[in-house]
Amino acid sequence: MAGDLDHALRTLADNLRYHRAQRAWTQDDLAQASGVSRRMIAALEAARNNVSLSTLDHLAQALSLTFAELVSPRLSAGTGQVQRGVTLWTSSHPGSQAVLVNTAPARQGTELWHWHLGPGDHYVAAPDPQGMTELLYVLHGELTVEFMDRQVRLEAGDSLTYPSDQPYTYRNTGPAPTGFIRNVTH
Repeated sequence: MAGDLDHALRTLADNLRYHRAQRAWTQDDLAQASGVSRRMIAALEAARNNVSLSTLDHLAQALSLTFAELVSPRLSAGTGQVQRGVTLWTSSHPGSQAVLVNTAPARQGTELWHWHLGPGDHYVAAPDPQGMTELLYVLHGELTVEFMDRQVRLEAGDSLTYPSDQPYTYRNTGPAPTGFIRNVTH
């Protein structure tokens, strides 16, 4: 878990420096715009400091970013690449954590689905209307998502975001039941 938190702090540090540089801002400029001290910003950019979620919200707003854009790897949403979650909060209580699994843009609405597929089972989906996106998170088992030009295999803990305005199939290729969360955004 400490490794996950270190990875999250390095991702935050990289994103903070990147987005600040995109605006040609100094750390002082960001401190003034966000209300977060320059000392805290310097520590965050060096990945040396744990930070409150509220402070991250202030920094994201100052940089005109969403919270997820600030803390997630920049290759993420909608790329069709498998993502692993980023642990953003832990406590001294064993097992307590908050994990940002993946992100996807939404303009009108979001649907949340909990799916189960038995071994060897599959579901063939018709393409959704233009502009819709799906975000999957595998809870247990294995899930293969088949597109016209490729297949993507996911295991427990993996997530995938992709435009769903194309034919695709969910397939349980493993020996055990598969459970996954499916978000549809439009």
